[in-house]
Amino acid sequence: MRMDNERETVVNGKEIQISITGFMEKNTGKFMKELWTLLLSAQNNSSGVPQQFLDAREAEAKSKEAAAKKRQDEAIEKADQLASELGKKREREHKNRRPEDEKRADEKNGVKEMIYEDPVTGADFEKQTLTTTTGKKLKYGSLIIATGCTASRFRLNV
Repeated sequence: MRMDNERETVVNGKEIQISITGFMEKNTGKFMKELWTLLLSAQNNSSGVPQQFLDAREAEAKSKEAAAKKRQDEAIEKADQLASELGKKREREHKNRRPEDEKRADEKNGVKEMIYEDPVTGADFEKQTLTTTTGKKLKYGSLIIATGCTASRFRLNV
């Protein structure tokens, strides 16, 4: 063991054991054995820390990492499950809808005209007009563009 003044100091384990026996009582021998094992390990390790402490810290970090990965995988699985259930629900609703229901919803929301077979090819947002493939010009007050697509979900490994 080195001190600040760079001289060797000899530690007498027997003296330490006798000094702490009053405090530790019957556990003194066990404590001293563990202490010496740790001191020797720290002395042999370049970091000055007992190897079993380093190993325990590494195991704890790996355990926390594995738990976080498990929680992330469970969350992704749950999100995928919910998205699948929502997609199935939407498919059922789409299959069960009636044209007369759509008309009532359109009228309720103030929709004047819906065009299904004549795609829009141009839009003039300043004049609020649309042009279709047949050349028809449509004026609008409010415009909702429904493309019919669904969002894609990508798994991210963070």
